[in-house]
Formats: sequence, C-alpha cells, structure tokens
Amino acid sequence: MLITLWIILYLLIQIESLKSHSQCGISNDELPKTKENMLLLNRFRIAGGRVNHPHQYPWMVYIESEFQFIPKTTKDNSIKRRINGNYLSLHESCTGVLIDNEWILSAAHCFDSIMLNYALKRVRIVLGSHNITNLNEQSRLEISAKRIIKHGLYNESELNSKNDIAMIQLPYRINYTRNLRAICLPKNIPIELSDECMTLGWGETESSIDNRFGTLRSATVATLTGEECSTLIEDREYIDHQLQLCAGYVGIGPCRGDSGGPLQCRTLGNEIDNNIILQSNRWILMGIISFNDDLCGGERPAVYTNVQPFISWIEKVSSIMAENDNYKQFVEQIY
Repeated sequence: MLITLWIILYLLIQIESLKSHSQCGISNDELPKTKENMLLLNRFRIAGGRVNHPHQYPWMVYIESEFQFIPKTTKDNSIKRRINGNYLSLHESCTGVLIDNEWILSAAHCFDSIMLNYALKRVRIVLGSHNITNLNEQSRLEISAKRIIKHGLYNESELNSKNDIAMIQLPYRINYTRNLRAICLPKNIPIELSDECMTLGWGETESSIDNRFGTLRSATVATLTGEECSTLIEDREYIDHQLQLCAGYVGIGPCRGDSGGPLQCRTLGNEIDNNIILQSNRWILMGIISFNDDLCGGERPAVYTNVQPFISWIEKVSSIMAENDNYKQFVEQIY
C-alpha cells in the first residue's frame, strides 16, 4: 500500500512538471500598434528600450531588498544621523525570472555579504506586475522569500563576476495564470533561436536615475561571439566565455536595477525536449544580467551569466531543497 502511494505521488509530481514545462515561455499578446500606443512607446525609454504591453512577459519578477548598517563615524568621532533607530536603512532593487511555480532565478550579487544581515522578511518579491507602483493591479502577487541560494563558486570580490547566479525559493507553489507563468530554460538540446534577443527590467533609464513610472521595459539586443565581446570590452579579458555572454547595441542595454533580469531569446522551430514539443515563438532564458561596463546604454555590451552551464546546478538545488525542508535560509555552499 505504501509503495502504491509513493508511485501515485511520483506520477503526480511528473504530471505537474510536464504541465509546467508545456506552459513555459509563452508571452501574452503584443501591444497593438495604435497611434496612442506608438506615442507611448516613444515616451518611455529604458537605455534605448521600450515599454511593454502590460503582462506581456508573465515570468518577470521585481525584487526589492532592505538592508541595514551602522553609519561610520565622522572625523570628529561624532555619529552621523541615524535612520530607523540605530541603523541606516537602504533599499536596493533587482529583477528576477520565474523558472517554475516555486523558483526564481536572479543574480547572486543582488545578495552580496552586506545584504546577509537582514531577515528574509525584508526581501520583497512582486510577481504578476507591470507597474510596480500600482498596488491595485489585479494579478499582482507580493510575497516573501523562503530561501536564497547563491552559487557556491560565486565570489563577490572577483572583478569578473563569474557564477553570478542565485535561486530564490518561494514559500509555496504558485498557481499559473495568464499573467503569471514561467519562462523556458535552455536544456542540453540544439534549439534554433532568433538572432535577436531581448533584455528586460524595471531599472533606471538613460534619461533619469529613477524609473518614476515604475513600468517594465525591454530592449532588443544582439548576442555577441566571444571574439566580438573581447574586442568591444578590451579591459575585460578575464571574462569567461563559457560561463558568461555578451549582448547589446550601442546606446541600448541594462542599467542599475535591471540586475538579475533575463536575456531571453525566441525559438524559431519546433524542438523536442523531454518528449515535449517545444513550439516556435517560445521564450528561452539564455542569460541573467550580471554587469554593464558602461553607463546605461553606453558603447560597450552588457555581460550576462550564461544559464545553460548552470542547468544541472539549478536542478540539484531544487532537488536538495525538496528533500530537506529544514535547510537554512541563506545557502552559499551548493556547487
């Protein structure tokens, strides 16, 4: 009887996995090209990018972290004015990507050591949102993180930011809706992709230090070969072209607040992955925004963490956490 229950449980998990996979990477309708919408597109710019149709990419996640520290003393040994009691409280925003109904992928540097002093309750995660300043969005889901796992080989003191990838576990499995779905991950199969990909985020723009409209923006970018990347980023010879990707155009690219967001590419043909037909026009998560060597929309391309080499790590992390629910909240030693 016990064996039968385990078999049923296993089958249910497999069915849920197949269902999640079959729904991945499907974007919602494009913004209709009306006169009003074209004016809107020209008005909102993100480092050469554009505003999106609301909930067009339902896997996008906004992440805001609050961290606190004691301000340093001044030269006369007097303490600077403190906020929030004895500590200075600051907020930092990043972007993330929903990869299934329990896990978000983002950049490890969004949770560097200075950030580890705060409780997980101070990490605010917003899913199903287009305008993060609009608290009345019907599909908006605001929750806290259950765990944050950084790659074990990530070293925040290294200039090359290799292994700049982190996973955020949600406190429960969310239900997919039209405005809340996961993106597809790049499996170890040949997939024909479009030459032009897209980067997205709620970060700063080329003309303003704040995204005061709070709307999600995107930009179409070209992925570059390792040779092209080395040519354009002459002082970044230490970039690992297996673990990192370069993408961008002159004047177009991610900015502060976009870290952890996707470099997503669209499939062109039908592919078979785990016996599932991955149809055309699905979005695949190829990279995670790591750093940009220039100011927003500069002449140098942005550098992304290449997701494909980390697929086995992603699967390992989710498996370990599923087997051990008592794991500590911040995890850094999983390789």
